[in-house]
Amino acid sequence: MAITLGKEELIQSLDAVLKHVPKKTTQPVLYNILLESTDQYLKITGTDMKSALSYKLSLENSTPFKTTVPAKFFSDFIRKAPGSDIQLSLEENALTVSSATASLKLSTLPPEDYPELEVLEGNTFTIDSATLKKAVDAVKKNVSKGELRNPVLEGILLDGTEGVLIAVGTDGHRLAACKTDIQLTETACLPADVLSDVCDTLVNTGTTAYVTFGEGEVSFENEVMYAVVRTLEGQFPPWRSVIPKNVETNVSLSKKTLSDVLDRAGMLAKTYDDAVRLSFESDSLVISAEVPELGSFVESIPVEKNGADLKIACNYAYLQDVLSGIEEDGVMFGLTSPLHPIVVRPQESELYVGLVMPMKI
Repeated sequence: MAITLGKEELIQSLDAVLKHVPKKTTQPVLYNILLESTDQYLKITGTDMKSALSYKLSLENSTPFKTTVPAKFFSDFIRKAPGSDIQLSLEENALTVSSATASLKLSTLPPEDYPELEVLEGNTFTIDSATLKKAVDAVKKNVSKGELRNPVLEGILLDGTEGVLIAVGTDGHRLAACKTDIQLTETACLPADVLSDVCDTLVNTGTTAYVTFGEGEVSFENEVMYAVVRTLEGQFPPWRSVIPKNVETNVSLSKKTLSDVLDRAGMLAKTYDDAVRLSFESDSLVISAEVPELGSFVESIPVEKNGADLKIACNYAYLQDVLSGIEEDGVMFGLTSPLHPIVVRPQESELYVGLVMPMKI
């Protein structure tokens, strides 16, 4: 007996699951996804052994079965299927996938060979999915892109040492921290790209989720999905200690205005060393960039400054990444000297702080 699912709903589930299927692996079964049908739902699971995600689709009058099929071919056919419904039928070692006038028969591998996704045990916290996603999105641009030797810098720290969740991302050159009202007392560092994907799925499938901190793993669950993510090994930098407690110059300015200027300056700066020079004067900020044998750029914007005039240089893209985590237009820069980091905060909130290390002028 075949089971029937809506094509669009199935595509949505595959979009979430396939992000956890490896592109390269020495275990052939991991190229597959696990399909488990009960009389109430079809559960689809993918894993690369570093993370795993299961997604439930509601069914009526289903025939129970359990098998694995090649993830790519199964997904590609579903997306190109001519009908609005998909039928699945398992016979011996093959799964037939049908839609309107088209059908595809896929060879299967034994489900016993597929890694079991066990329920994680540990401290569990109830969270608002949108709040978690907002915090992760605010800091994820500041993590390492893999060019550093410290894997922990490719992750986002979920820091619960203050009793609430603070998401932190850094690569050693810039840093962003976003504080939430989520009650949390555990701490773990998770791969930024995986955590971001899990947050997207959480938001798409519900408003409330449950996060469990286990030994070396963290799980995320709601009524539709269940994901387990392995934590990154290594010591996350002591991020609180690098944020200056006091600064000598405070500058208020428009985020949008500055971002637009940085975009223009960056067209030149990115061809050389990515550096822009910031000259803070009485009521203006002059942004400049210079590339030998190519040219120079200069533009000024109005600011409100309290403190001494100051010149400092930084990577324009790093400053853009830190600014991107702030929703409001009013931002505040905290400055001390050309050798001290630029501290970036929203004017109306204490829930976010960013840091950009200076470059030599």
